[in-house]
Amino acid sequence: MVAILALLPKQKDLNHLATMHETIQVFERKNLVAGASKILLEGKRGCIAISTHSADLVSKFEIFTLTFDLSPSDIWSDPKEIARFEGWETIRCLFRFDWDREALSGEVPEDLEQSVSGRGRRTEVPDAAIAIGISMVGIAFCKAGNDVPVGSIMASDDMPATLAVFQTRESMESAMADCECVNLQNIPEWMDGLSDWIQARKRMNP
Repeated sequence: MVAILALLPKQKDLNHLATMHETIQVFERKNLVAGASKILLEGKRGCIAISTHSADLVSKFEIFTLTFDLSPSDIWSDPKEIARFEGWETIRCLFRFDWDREALSGEVPEDLEQSVSGRGRRTEVPDAAIAIGISMVGIAFCKAGNDVPVGSIMASDDMPATLAVFQTRESMESAMADCECVNLQNIPEWMDGLSDWIQARKRMNP
């Protein structure tokens, strides 16, 4: 039987994102020793705090998603500006599918756990997957018309409990390559399609 866990944004999170307009300043705490576990976005209409939340799908299989707070109580007195997003008009939410399947005979050394993990878009999830995690791992601020991002924020692959900020086109395209990129206003329709896909996967592996 396939185990599936979807960590999807709540409507209030989408509403928070919809309040962002025009130029956005991106802040983190000063003098961080490790990566930032929380980032502040500040625009003309207010401030949003972004952090990550995790959940265990099965043993040794943890997935991460972004969370949003429109009225953070711990606004820092002297934050450090690390980026500025200008010239954007649309927000795209970045969803990723993580999966685990049983290893084929001889695929991994015998002294290791006999499983193979992967990540990508839903079309890349193998039929043999026994565990599938779905989460929103990032957001991108894009120009209108061509959806070219001017900046993105994602859960770090190296340290998933921390956040990474990208601004060069090469780094953003690389980070977003294995994600499904969905315009903010299209999320409800995307979720409906995802629900149908999840039910179909469960019928494949009852």
